[in-house]
Amino acid sequence: MVAEVRPDRLTPEEAEEVVRAIRHGVLRDHQQECRAVVLGRAGTVPRTGGGKVRRRACQEAYLNGTLRAAPSTLHFAAAGTAPPVSGDPRLSHPDEGFRRLIAQVVMGIGRLAQARKGRPAHGVGVSAHGHLRVLDSPDVPEHTFFTSGRQYPVVLRHSNAKGFEDDAVLDGRGAALRVLSGDALDDPLLDVVMVTGSRFIARDAATFARWAMSDPKGQAALLREIPSVAAGLAELIRDPDSYGSVDYHSQAASHFIGCDGRRWFVRYRLTNPEKRPESGFVRPEELRLPLDYVPRRPGDPRSPHLPPRRLPLAGGERRSGLSPSGATAARRRGRRRGTRQHPPVAGGGVPWRDVAAVHLNSVLDPAVGEALGYNVGNAPPELGLVLARSATEPASVNHLRSIAYEVSAARRRGAPSARP
Repeated sequence: MVAEVRPDRLTPEEAEEVVRAIRHGVLRDHQQECRAVVLGRAGTVPRTGGGKVRRRACQEAYLNGTLRAAPSTLHFAAAGTAPPVSGDPRLSHPDEGFRRLIAQVVMGIGRLAQARKGRPAHGVGVSAHGHLRVLDSPDVPEHTFFTSGRQYPVVLRHSNAKGFEDDAVLDGRGAALRVLSGDALDDPLLDVVMVTGSRFIARDAATFARWAMSDPKGQAALLREIPSVAAGLAELIRDPDSYGSVDYHSQAASHFIGCDGRRWFVRYRLTNPEKRPESGFVRPEELRLPLDYVPRRPGDPRSPHLPPRRLPLAGGERRSGLSPSGATAARRRGRRRGTRQHPPVAGGGVPWRDVAAVHLNSVLDPAVGEALGYNVGNAPPELGLVLARSATEPASVNHLRSIAYEVSAARRRGAPSARP
């Protein structure tokens, strides 16, 4: 990387700080290591008469050493071992194999988001505004966020996983809950991203990457090799009467640090307040795996816009909601101590515990709702992301998703990712 800097005089300490910022930015936005960095005055980078960068000439000057010896060069940071990344542990924590996998998946998702100018998944949805109220006696260890009776403004977005406009397509259903710090919709305290099904289709990021980057033949082979992927898809794909007739799960664990400093792992579930049984399960014979949805049934007379996008809110019927009363209970799984980098997975037999109710009262303008980018990494430290070292750890799923969501949101805005 060759960069022209101003002012044209830098102390050694200032130069090293600029180099670190460049390396960090390239790794953050492109998931590529930038080891050798050259800083120079204006004119260091060779250009054509029309002002275009002569990249090949710049490369040749670097390789033959003339760039390093040029009078305009201020600082030369030679190639060496991978530089330390400060400020974002999601980038510095993974091992080399996981870093490579993150680069592969995230770059693919970023290109897809940029090409579609929208979300690469869950592209069709509806959002509503309301509030979350913590129960008077939440059945969890004392926590600064879930203080008894505390109330937060929220936005809830429901969506179809594959982005079909036709709600009669049997698809995964999503619920992204944003807890806000104030009136601004883009200032989250906590994002909880949930879908139908208690388990993610892949146990770890390595398995998910294989699924996402395989053709149908490769996906079919993976289903034979790892039957749990098929089980996860069977839970994900639904044909519900409404968004409120199914439960939603975060599927992966997050930290939960109590007021006393004790650490736990938790997962979230969003359910109806009457605790009615879920509906909309797809018959096994209807599944067409590895196809991860079921097309509209032949002869299905229903409108493309079914009740999943016309749901009652508090105060009257709107195009979104969770239950006839307009409230849903947010539940969390607790009583499991977090002692390792391998948080609990689905099927652990740990009971759900009620902590809060979500009340919705108004539908957001579609343009406003669709502009919001949810991210599992948006959380206070006491509810923070569990980081993984390896792509085969269960925590690697959310670790990967947090970076992918950020890059996806930035690319569809046509901007570099904004987080440091």
